Amino acid sequence: MKWFVIVCVFAFFAGWWLNTETEAAKHKEHCLSKEIKSQEDDEEDDDGEEGTEIEDFYIEKYVKSDEEEYDLEFDVIGFQLRNVKKVQLKAPNGKKTEFKVKDALGFRSLSSEIDDYASSSYEDFQKAFPEGKYTFTFTPKKYESLNVYVKHDFPSTPVILSPEDGDTVSASGFTIEWEDMEDDLESLILHIDDDAVFFMDVPVTDTTSFNVPDGLLKPDTEYRIELRAQKNANVSDVYDENCSIRTVRRIDFFTELE
Repeated sequence: MKWFVIVCVFAFFAGWWLNTETEAAKHKEHCLSKEIKSQEDDEEDDDGEEGTEIEDFYIEKYVKSDEEEYDLEFDVIGFQLRNVKKVQLKAPNGKKTEFKVKDALGFRSLSSEIDDYASSSYEDFQKAFPEGKYTFTFTPKKYESLNVYVKHDFPSTPVILSPEDGDTVSASGFTIEWEDMEDDLESLILHIDDDAVFFMDVPVTDTTSFNVPDGLLKPDTEYRIELRAQKNANVSDVYDENCSIRTVRRIDFFTELE
């Protein structure tokens, strides 16, 4: 009888100990699963918060006096760029170029350097940047890619009638005039700046003049006017973005002393 009681007591405590271990293991497994799930959710939120996108992609014909220059410029932005290790741009001719992602004031961006992609010869520019699909590929591969279609179909060069290049005008107000544009344009932008801190952009698609009011410009200062005609390639919906095609006419002028 004594041994029977001892065996029963031993069996009770052994069963309690095993059950406690099993519950502890289940609790540990549950906590571990919860931890892992939480991390996965965070990663999904991190990736899904904002995708990488093309903010600007265009080819440009830039005309000053009798000089012409052609260039390609782009800006790629996005939350995901902070984790991107490498970015590659592949042209239709198979040429591949790698870029570094820049962190400007806390914003992750990928931008072209104008001097690296400019040419005074249209033939050379066409060879360097032919028409067709351009693909941005990101590493790691989970960030996928962006496709852009480039088309060489520049709008006509805007003709600025007044002021003329090198003119001196009154700072108290004057009128900028240009010829009517017959192209099917997305926009026509009048840009004025002084190479320092002042600049302004004015949409002027439906007019051929702009009155510069008194007090806008400083006296005895050199300014630049750019009239920017722009349209899109609008090739197909299969592309993430279409390339903007710009033709810019530039003149320089001076304001009189007070």
